[in-house]
Amino acid sequence: MAEPARKQKILVRHLPWNLTEDGFREAVQEHAGDVLAAAEWMHYEKGKLTRAKLVPSFAVIVFDSYESAKTLHEHFDGRSFSDNKGCTSLATVELAPNSRVPAAAAARDVPEEAGTIELDDDFKAFVAELEKERRGEKEAAPEQTLEEWIAEQKEGGGDNKPVAGALTNAVKESLWGYKKRPSEPAPAHKGGRGGKGAAPAPAAA
Repeated sequence: MAEPARKQKILVRHLPWNLTEDGFREAVQEHAGDVLAAAEWMHYEKGKLTRAKLVPSFAVIVFDSYESAKTLHEHFDGRSFSDNKGCTSLATVELAPNSRVPAAAAARDVPEEAGTIELDDDFKAFVAELEKERRGEKEAAPEQTLEEWIAEQKEGGGDNKPVAGALTNAVKESLWGYKKRPSEPAPAHKGGRGGKGAAPAPAAA
């Protein structure tokens, strides 16, 4: 019977909850030699002990050949572990229920353009324009010099000339009692009794 050529995904279960990854590698090295050197990918999950339950450690290993998986099974399946409390656990080496093999990081396709945006001419122009706006710089029109712009502002012909708003006009209208027209001067204030504009009282006899 021909041996399968596809990758082998192996699950190692029932490991002590407090067994670290380094301890697992040393145990495999002791019983199965350098078989882990032929592993294409490995994930080790350390277990935990709580008041409610005990979660054993486990390892998932992907070999690129059937022979390596067979070696690990023959030399490590049924390996006995004992902790400091005298509890014993037997390691189990079997095919993983999920046969999907994770893609290696080196095998992922990376575009050639990745990380080269700073070399793009359009990006350089965008960054330069953004830097100008952040500093508040504005390019002057080529037909107008700085001296001409300053003279225009002094004459009052610039865009900074104050303009009365709707609220200001409404306040003036409520105080004067009428809507002032641009070509009509404001009426003189009529003085009240004893006021500034009142007629002089006749002299006493």
